[in-house]
Amino acid sequence: ANESASGINAEYGTHLMLRIAKGPVRGISLKLQEEERERRDNTIPEVSIMETLVKEVEVDEETKEMLKAIDFEPLADSLALAKAPVYRPDQRRGPPGGERRQPR
Repeated sequence: ANESASGINAEYGTHLMLRIAKGPVRGISLKLQEEERERRDNTIPEVSIMETLVKEVEVDEETKEMLKAIDFEPLADSLALAKAPVYRPDQRRGPPGGERRQPR
């Protein structure tokens, strides 16, 4: 009985070693894995993801002021100011010619 238990333990140990070699194993924390996780968490990207996302974003003046109010001034300064839409009272709404869709 003792021999089979040691064989099972050896098999399980080999199984775990193969899994650990492939990548992180849930429930097992090795110093090497912890160091790798810490290295990934501490990595600072060359370019902020916000800079890449906002390259073509246009915002109004009020939005820029709100960003500055919550300490996002560098982001607010990098955004383009959108041109305010001009409202003309004579401007018609809907399709040209006053056509209306027929209800189904």
